Amino acid sequence: RRIALTNLGDGVDIYSLGKSYPDLRIKNRPTSEDQNIPMQVSWLFDGAAIISGSADGDVRIWATSTGEPLQILEHKGKTLLREESTFIDILV
Repeated sequence: RRIALTNLGDGVDIYSLGKSYPDLRIKNRPTSEDQNIPMQVSWLFDGAAIISGSADGDVRIWATSTGEPLQILEHKGKTLLREESTFIDILV
């Protein structure tokens, strides 16, 4: 079982349950202090990838085995930041 959380700085951290340090740190674009808010993170492909928003409006998909980016969905318009959280208990 793992949990993925935005780290309010430069990306997403993936933790194994019961550990206090991340197994994997995925680097996103660093945010400025005024954009330092939580972003929603969701699992994809039975845990093989995660998807997350970013402060610049883009959506990013990463491989959870390596942290390598798989795809960036660019957003060129105005960005509306919304705070949201979800907890889903799944085995990954």
